[in-house]
Amino acid sequence: MPGLPPLPAALEKDLAGRLALARPADQARGMFFNSVLDAVGELPDGAALREQCRLLAGGKRFVDVLNYPIADFLRMVFPAALLCAGRDGSVEAAFDGFGQRAIGAFLGSPMGKVLLMVAGRDVRTVMQNAPSAYATAVTYGERTLVWPEPTHCVMAMRRDFMPPAYHVGLLRQTLETLASTRVQVEGWTTGPLDTTYDMRWDPAR
Repeated sequence: MPGLPPLPAALEKDLAGRLALARPADQARGMFFNSVLDAVGELPDGAALREQCRLLAGGKRFVDVLNYPIADFLRMVFPAALLCAGRDGSVEAAFDGFGQRAIGAFLGSPMGKVLLMVAGRDVRTVMQNAPSAYATAVTYGERTLVWPEPTHCVMAMRRDFMPPAYHVGLLRQTLETLASTRVQVEGWTTGPLDTTYDMRWDPAR
């Protein structure tokens, strides 16, 4: 059975810092665990690697709509990103890919379908509802939006446990799904668990 490689020192430090700030009440839906496990399962020896990653997250069988500790997710997703880095090009690209899978899982869930039913495919309406959508998917954090222009918004996340690349992939995939135009998303860290995301897209034609 293939083993999981040890995390590089920088990743280990990043993970440890996030875990130190996690509380038992900080939880995320099982769909996000499963989307990462599915990505690992597509690798060579994927079935064995998937099982090892699942064990890192406590060995549960994750139900998409139930909540599980974010600490378990973090213990799984950092090694999973290292595993997928060879295929995706880098650890950052792997986190980006996990974010893309996460929004695909969310939009296909009952919660995501309600969001799209309420907001339709209007980008501004969906993005205005994004903070409340996040609140249905995870139990932690705060997200706020400002609108410098009609096709330019900035989201600040406070006390969110994922690296910026994860949300860059998630938000870019959301915009590309809705806008069908040129999209640009940038994210950066502003505090131990705080990040900001600048999102722009071309107006609909």
